[in-house]
Amino acid sequence: MNQRNQYARSYLHQLRKLLLVSHRAKKVLISGISAELEQYVEVNPQADWDQLVDKFGTPEETAQALLDNVDLPKVVVHRRWKRLALCVVGALILALIIYLVARVIQMQQETEAVVVETITIYDVRETEDPFE
Repeated sequence: MNQRNQYARSYLHQLRKLLLVSHRAKKVLISGISAELEQYVEVNPQADWDQLVDKFGTPEETAQALLDNVDLPKVVVHRRWKRLALCVVGALILALIIYLVARVIQMQQETEAVVVETITIYDVRETEDPFE
């Protein structure tokens, strides 16, 4: 795609974010609209955001139209796996934090020391000085 047309890149970026499907399905869905965008930008190199929206619709509309052509269980399954993966990662992080806090507390208890000071008092009388 023409690197100079930032609007087309931004359009595709927003479209990718709105498609909640697997990476492979997203690639397939985006390939068609990407080719159309590329052709449009080649013909209209100075196309701005409004012209892209007039031609292709908003990214939200385009994403919805693309998702309407996808089998819904695939989308739901992808969302479930993503949610499950996030929950597992969150639980692992929480368990790690709890373990580290418990370990720090245990180390503090094990390394607690008692300092004993001994003071020795010598009875020094005025007797002869041994150093004289």
